[in-house]
Amino acid sequence: MDLRENGFHLPVIYLKEGLEMSYKWYLDKKPFYQDSKLVKAL
Repeated sequence: MDLRENGFHLPVIYLKEGLEMSYKWYLDKKPFYQDSKLVKAL
């Protein structure tokens, strides 16, 4: 099944690559969260 035939966008990167990039960014930047509800969920 081709995603484009069904009207879906063909991803440039795959899920695994995207998750790895996001995780590396998170480890590098160590963002500070302002939302107390989000911090409690983590």
